[in-house]
Amino acid sequence: MPYAEVDIARLTIAISNLLDNAVKYSFPTTRIQVLAVPPNATDRHHATILVQDMGDPIPPDKMALIFERGKRGLAEVKMGRIPGTGYGLWEARAIVEAHGGSLEVKCTETNFHLRQGRAYRVNFAVRIPLRQKNLAT
Repeated sequence: MPYAEVDIARLTIAISNLLDNAVKYSFPTTRIQVLAVPPNATDRHHATILVQDMGDPIPPDKMALIFERGKRGLAEVKMGRIPGTGYGLWEARAIVEAHGGSLEVKCTETNFHLRQGRAYRVNFAVRIPLRQKNLAT
């Protein structure tokens, strides 16, 4: 059976930061989902945790910027209304990468129109490498 060697406290911080962002940036009344994706035929070497929300899009030119220390990808008009320091995603990525994994974001347009505008599905994927347990004694 494969397993992941992780620092539970640190990985909890990374996932908490992703959830905090989802709460702050998702549209009211929409769902935030956390999904565990087991290894599969296309990727047997990683376990994946997805944090999904529905909200404003992350512009393509801001995708890399949001992971930089102290940077935020918000439009100026929203900057003062949503609290934050720009350290959460930077810290989450640093923790995941210290585990040998990766943290990626994807943003896809949906057909949902809410009072705030068109909703986009924002997916943060935490990929953690798995190891094979050696059963030899």
